[in-house]
Amino acid sequence: NTRFIATFHKPPAILKERITETKYIRKLDAAICVGQNQVAFIKDWLGIDQVSYIPHGVNTEFFKPDPKVEKEHCILFVGQHLRDFELLNWVLPKFFAYDNSLKIKVVGIPFALEKVKEVENVIKLSNVGDEELKRLYQTSKVLFLPLVDGTACNSILEAMACGLPIVTNAIGGNDAYLEGTHSCFENDPELMFQAVVNLLEDKEKRKAKSIMLREKALEYDWKKVAKQIEEFHQSVHS
Repeated sequence: NTRFIATFHKPPAILKERITETKYIRKLDAAICVGQNQVAFIKDWLGIDQVSYIPHGVNTEFFKPDPKVEKEHCILFVGQHLRDFELLNWVLPKFFAYDNSLKIKVVGIPFALEKVKEVENVIKLSNVGDEELKRLYQTSKVLFLPLVDGTACNSILEAMACGLPIVTNAIGGNDAYLEGTHSCFENDPELMFQAVVNLLEDKEKRKAKSIMLREKALEYDWKKVAKQIEEFHQSVHS
């Protein structure tokens, strides 16, 4: 009576490129997708009927806003996987032309940080622990995170949970995760640059966005997500 269920995290293009032999995974009884952009692909690619979109979770008890901290005049960029470094590098000079007192903090592994232009006021951070990362989310004004593809993005979920306003592109699974928060934009560098500037210049808009994103993140609390996973497993076994 054993049932085999897999969870897929990579976007369709990467799955198809990396998994060239599907003989055995076609025998799966069911699959969980962490991005809505995977569901139709997994059903068709593997011929599996029982496929469910269950969002990735986030620890909303750890990642949370801190109303006592003072915000730095700072934009935050976090991570390396499927990040659009080309777009980031294009927009960096524009940010400093707009305001040369603005800081941009880029968090990532050393190899990823090498992809970021050496520009004045860009602060590169590696070996960042959980507490320091949470503090960065809590003290920055905007998370600017353009992607080239994706499903679920931990950095976006953590920023949401901390109530950090987000500017990202409408790509991969972003639209579903950020639905109703007006945080996803067309994949246009100029448009995304202007979206960040609009947030930097409007404190009340940032406050409203912070509340909205925190509320949205609570939908992805791990306790709720774990329950959805358990219910799906039970439905496959019944």
